[in-house]
Amino acid sequence: MQITDRRSQTWQVAFHVVCIACTWIPLLILLVLLFSVAVDGIARIDLQFLESYPSRRASRAGVLPSMVGTIWLAIMTAMIAVPTGIGAAIYLEEYGKRNRLARFIEVNISNLAGVPSIIYGLLGLGVFVR
Repeated sequence: MQITDRRSQTWQVAFHVVCIACTWIPLLILLVLLFSVAVDGIARIDLQFLESYPSRRASRAGVLPSMVGTIWLAIMTAMIAVPTGIGAAIYLEEYGKRNRLARFIEVNISNLAGVPSIIYGLLGLGVFVR
């Protein structure tokens, strides 16, 4: 009985080590890549780059419209999503009974949770910004 227990414990420890390695190795690679991008890009970010419009010439190119669009999209999304989400949560927890409306809201919440947020970002970009 003890041999099987030791063998099982050895496999558990080995699996645990493999899982930890599979977590840390990609994280270390990500840190190296982020550090490399930061070192290469930090010298190129200045006030002119942040306040300029896009241009065909790299020396005059900027990101002002992109930053304004991102901020505008975040504000519009928050103005719509926060009251709707809080209202749905209050309704479901305090007032809602197990009826069709409650099931409809819960199914939609589950569907929203299953879609990557980038899809909603692209939808918001298409609907609100453009």
